[in-house]
Amino acid sequence: MLSSALLSMGVDPYLHDSIIVNIVAYAQSIRNLVSHMAAGMVFPLRARIRLVTMHVRNERVLIDLATRESMIENEGRGNGMIPTTEISIKALKTETILEGESCMICLEELSGGSEVTVMPCSHIFHGSCIIRWLKQSHVCPICRFEMPTCSQ
Repeated sequence: MLSSALLSMGVDPYLHDSIIVNIVAYAQSIRNLVSHMAAGMVFPLRARIRLVTMHVRNERVLIDLATRESMIENEGRGNGMIPTTEISIKALKTETILEGESCMICLEELSGGSEVTVMPCSHIFHGSCIIRWLKQSHVCPICRFEMPTCSQ
């Protein structure tokens, strides 16, 4: 059933098994957590850390899939994603934010006092998130501001 749902969404069949394994493992972990909580048991820190780690890994898989699907979709239109130049990426500024916002790539909260990377259009992101993005696409994921490419 999951495989046919993934196929209908256009996900590469090569990735089906690994995605299904991650979904099943994540569902089992959630089920265990709920049963422990219902029984009034204190959930051990090691298990909570494992759940968080698994959740982050699953989010990265989903972000990779979304990026891959976007690239495939754009290639069909003749306007494939073009990476930003390395020099432009290295020139990005970092700053410390005062109040919390969200990184619009990973959707994780940026708490006050966090160091962020600032695009020339003033949008902020986790440094690792925006660098990874710019190595695949030369546009801001929020406003489509265009960064320099090798072809410019």
